[in-house]
Amino acid sequence: MNVVRFAGIALLLVFFSGCGDQTMGRVSGTVTLDGKPLPNAVIYFQPVNGERPSGAPTDEKGHYDLMYATTTAGARVGEHKVTITTYSEMTIDNETGNHSDGTPELVPDIYNVKSELTATVKPGHNTIDFNLEPGPISKRAATPGY
Repeated sequence: MNVVRFAGIALLLVFFSGCGDQTMGRVSGTVTLDGKPLPNAVIYFQPVNGERPSGAPTDEKGHYDLMYATTTAGARVGEHKVTITTYSEMTIDNETGNHSDGTPELVPDIYNVKSELTATVKPGHNTIDFNLEPGPISKRAATPGY
């Protein structure tokens, strides 16, 4: 009986070991600018094949964890163009009239509107850090979107 039970468990382990989602990879990392953590930025990974992008905000330590959808962490496996921005426009709540001031762009253009950043996402967990250098910043930069 124990041999049959062991064989059944072994068979299940073999079967389920290959069932991971190979089209997605979890992605996290840290973004720094001039050697310092970049808080309150937004990072986007846009697959070069045109599929849906993933994005995430950075925390006070510059750390991010990409989300593909509200309940799906990570990004599609493959090559991505990466953009990082701190820019946001002023918003107004139509019901209350309250507004929030926008935030200026602190990230050089070569990392957002003229991004030269790329990343490769593999199945499993990926740690991808970005160490940004100072450079020219447009007065107003477009915010990449979903």
